Amino acid sequence: MIRESVMRMNDLTTENMEFFRAGTRDTTPAQAVPLGQMMADCVADIHLRPDQVTCTAETAQVACDPHNFRRILENLVGNAFKHDPDRDKTRVEIRLAETGGRLPIEVADNGLSIAPEYHEKIFDVFKTLRRPDDPESAGIGLSNVRKIVENYVGRVRVGSVEGQGACFRFDWTRDAAHDDTRLDEAA
Repeated sequence: MIRESVMRMNDLTTENMEFFRAGTRDTTPAQAVPLGQMMADCVADIHLRPDQVTCTAETAQVACDPHNFRRILENLVGNAFKHDPDRDKTRVEIRLAETGGRLPIEVADNGLSIAPEYHEKIFDVFKTLRRPDDPESAGIGLSNVRKIVENYVGRVRVGSVEGQGACFRFDWTRDAAHDDTRLDEAA
């Protein structure tokens, strides 16, 4: 029991440190990174089968700090599998559409849906919709996602229809290192 508590405390400390570092902008210029390559690296790190995550824009280049952008993908893709009791059937699709200076990116899954009353709460620190049989979670991952996206002048939101999974959409700037314009609320 002591060993389990120490491991849990270590995980919580690590997640807290990640949260406080999340979204810090590097002063070096953004790198053009292929979305498909970043997704493939993420899938390998999370130990998923390649057929479980697809990307409709694998060759698309995303201007980003690869570390922060990858943390967004790891949290969104990882949550789809962590919170679905039937992980073998879970599928995630990453989609990208270019709109002017913005790159709306969607991470959609066929897993569990998220009730509308939780669409904003899930982004709060230490909030989780964990079921009793789910793995332990500190409830920091989606807070990290929001913090990183907002620091890069974007916005993240979730849409979900009962029984049809969830779709997280976040806006990324075309040049994530230099865009200091704010999104208007209508976007």
